[in-house]
Amino acid sequence: MNLDSIAPSGRMDRLTMKRAGKTLPWQPDRRQLFILPTRGGIILGIALLFMLLGSLNYNNNLAIALTFFMTSCLLVSAIWTHRHLQDCRLLELQALPVHAGESLKIRLFWQPPETSYLPEIQGLNLQVARHDNHIDLLLPTHHRGWLKLPPLKLTSRYPLGLFVAWSWWRYSRKLLIWPAVEIQPPPLPRLQTVPAKSNYPFSQGDLTELQRWQAGDPMSRVAWKILARHGQWLSRHPEGENESHGPLLLREEDTGLRDREAAISRLTAWILEAERLSIPYGLELRGQPSIAPALGEAHLTCCLERLALA
Repeated sequence: MNLDSIAPSGRMDRLTMKRAGKTLPWQPDRRQLFILPTRGGIILGIALLFMLLGSLNYNNNLAIALTFFMTSCLLVSAIWTHRHLQDCRLLELQALPVHAGESLKIRLFWQPPETSYLPEIQGLNLQVARHDNHIDLLLPTHHRGWLKLPPLKLTSRYPLGLFVAWSWWRYSRKLLIWPAVEIQPPPLPRLQTVPAKSNYPFSQGDLTELQRWQAGDPMSRVAWKILARHGQWLSRHPEGENESHGPLLLREEDTGLRDREAAISRLTAWILEAERLSIPYGLELRGQPSIAPALGEAHLTCCLERLALA
């Protein structure tokens, strides 16, 4: 027999969602819990009604006693279903920032009821994995900026599947999604360099080493033939040359792109590359104050947040 609930769905969901919990920690109270019989519960209720009519018609005391006993079991089952979901408690939410286009992994710590049967958790466009002490949610992202989590519905059919109880929870805070990263961005622009020693003239014969083109390398050293044939950015360097790169100011105008989203994606890729190369970098967007060059996790987060909210 299919014990799927005939409710809640559609209009019932919209009505009950108005009382959703929004804070953490959260435990559903009586005003946020709803319960209805499942299809199996309705069938059993109809069967008990016919049993009562038949036992009264034939004046069968044993059948009447059996009918009232099964009816009491049905009512006790409803109480247990309600209590099972009421004992559930959501404690804490953890989520690491991701770039647009990646899946956001959310870990929601909870305290489930002290039974082997865990309540079901559903959410729109969410992949849910339940564990004993936490819930893993996987949510696809498409755009940068603030993301509002879809509401979660906790349901329980414990212990007999004759009733279904449900409650809604919707996180009031929003999560910030960082901009998408350009897949194959051009090399970092040379905006500002501080050479370790003064420049000196050198002959073409001194250029004996081919290295990956990095920020601060003069464009005159680019191996243009290799770039045209193989698409690799390489530069010629004299043997033993040691040059330290100064801070970079990454500006939106330097991307050379008219599309704002594409320019922000390129700036994101440049910021990650400069952080990887330990080159101090700053950020300047049109109409916003610039961020001074620096390095570190806090500086990286600050620049990515500025791009995400631009």
